[in-house]
Amino acid sequence: MIFHWNVVKKEPLKLKLKLKLASITRALSKGSDLSSLYSTSNNSESESENLLQLSRHCHTLSQTKQVHAFALLLGLLPRSISLCASLILQYASFARPTASLLLFQRTLPHSRTAFLWDTLIRANSIATVSNGFTAYNAMVRAGVQPDECTYPFVLKGCSDFVELHKGKEVHGVVVKLGFHGDVFVGNTLLTFYGNCGLFRDAMKVFDEMPERDKDSWNTVIGLCSLHGVYDQARWFFRAMVAAVPPVEPDLCVAFNKMGGRRSIVSWNAMIANFAQNRLEFEAVELVRQMQAKGETPNNVTFTNLPACARLGFLNVGKEIHARIIWVGSALDLFVSNALTDMYSKCGCLNLALNVFNISVRDEVSYNVLIIGYSRTNDCSESLSFFSEMRFSGMSPDIVSFMGVIAACANLASIRQRQRDPRAGLMEEAADLIRGLSIEPDTNIWGALLGACRIHGNIELGPWAAEHLFKLKPQHCGYYILLSN
Repeated sequence: MIFHWNVVKKEPLKLKLKLKLASITRALSKGSDLSSLYSTSNNSESESENLLQLSRHCHTLSQTKQVHAFALLLGLLPRSISLCASLILQYASFARPTASLLLFQRTLPHSRTAFLWDTLIRANSIATVSNGFTAYNAMVRAGVQPDECTYPFVLKGCSDFVELHKGKEVHGVVVKLGFHGDVFVGNTLLTFYGNCGLFRDAMKVFDEMPERDKDSWNTVIGLCSLHGVYDQARWFFRAMVAAVPPVEPDLCVAFNKMGGRRSIVSWNAMIANFAQNRLEFEAVELVRQMQAKGETPNNVTFTNLPACARLGFLNVGKEIHARIIWVGSALDLFVSNALTDMYSKCGCLNLALNVFNISVRDEVSYNVLIIGYSRTNDCSESLSFFSEMRFSGMSPDIVSFMGVIAACANLASIRQRQRDPRAGLMEEAADLIRGLSIEPDTNIWGALLGACRIHGNIELGPWAAEHLFKLKPQHCGYYILLSN
């Protein structure tokens, strides 16, 4: 049974899923043997998808426990990371943080990717900001590199509980790692400073955002109105109308009206729209609907694979990979890069490497592996791919050097923990920056300054800070980072 969620029309949950939950409820309430339910589930991946949808539509703690029990009976836990993540959030929503933590602790250590840690942080932040910080610190101690999805959850906890000191601390880390350019991180920082009543700090964050969306503009307009700066609010509104195209509503309406006359271009436009706006569930489901309608995906469809990575939908990604091979698109450069990126972000670097080895390559192909390995305990591989990239005649870019700096910092941390006297890799990172054929930007200098803070390198830290102050003298985060 495949669950079709019509995200455009926002239809209610399918009757079959309601009946499935009802049958589980009856069997568990009577203490009956659930083997009859199990015998009808000959496809574990399909059943996992069904229970995943059920878990998201549980309205009571009892229903959540019933789905959890049935998943254990089928042996889907702890194998299904997506189902585990959904149940963790469900328990947290019913004020059961201990149950969320126990569920996380029973997962296999190698399956605890950044996606699963982000889920735990999000769940813990629902209770108190200290719980969210505890989960975040545990993630760092476990050697898992936080990503751009981690910090919005941590910052949201600081915002909800008005924890100014901790929020500013997180802001410094965000700048250090170079995530301050991400629009969703920026939006969360805006909300955080707004909730803490720091209007000027919020405006400074907005001014320094390289990319803005509707949420960014709406937040800053609301803050201006809240603080009585109505002329500025009107100015921002006019600027928003000029800067932000009205994409999603019009596109959804047009797509809905097309009915049975939808072409591959229409499907791809909607899938890309959902993926780009972080509506990953909808993007993945639309790919399934597209195939159910008999439409064959093409190379443009497959480049939206990163949506699977953000969800941790490894099985869905593999399913789409099989489809790619079947239609003969596996050798396309953009598709192979999307596959490599998807496997890398899902924590399956061996599969990412397999795709890399059999595909044509460009700078993006190497950057995906450089960044991917820089977040693991095998970060020396990141440096190897950087060297291979240069020997192959390709020119490293900003992303390449950010990955190398992160790898050097991570490798230095590992060697320090092992009390290895060769831990001073920061000079190597500095030499790489000195040899750049391009002008380093704030992302590179910020990454170096953050790494110097971690390893207490007081020689290189001021050097990196000096360049940062020249590029952005008004940015308070760099001063905080240097002072620490």
